[in-house]
Amino acid sequence: MRTTLSIALALVVAGSLASPAQAQNSGNIFATATVLSSISVTGNNLDFGNVAQGQIKTVAPDAAGAGNFTVLGQSATPVVLSVTSLPADVNHAGLPLSAWQYMHADVNSTGGLSAAAVAVGSTFTGTLDASGNYYVWVGATLSAGAAVPAGSYTSTTPITLQVVYQ
Repeated sequence: MRTTLSIALALVVAGSLASPAQAQNSGNIFATATVLSSISVTGNNLDFGNVAQGQIKTVAPDAAGAGNFTVLGQSATPVVLSVTSLPADVNHAGLPLSAWQYMHADVNSTGGLSAAAVAVGSTFTGTLDASGNYYVWVGATLSAGAAVPAGSYTSTTPITLQVVYQ
């Protein structure tokens, strides 16, 4: 009897020390990602055409000869565009470039746009159109020195536009 009483007492004590049952407290989430198509950037050179010795010539971003970039990527996706290099001259110290300007849009037209100053490090944003295109036009002023030898010149430093998804 004494053993039975000890066992019963042990069970009562053990039951009072047991922790109460709890509801389950957990949940799940998953990792997701959308892989976007690669971005390509193509362009046409900024072309001042014929320039006389001693002449100052400006090509505006919306004028014939303006440099232009076409960006192609994932449709309707925001992008960040950065100008990472601009030439100081057209491969001759007597042919300096200045007064850089640009325009940008998600339509292939400069109509209704305003030119803005641009420099190395300039950053702007846009959204690719439904076909995944975006457009940037670039212009500048060329000052031809009076002593620059006649000939064709091409800058050795490119005009570089970097584009990344936002």
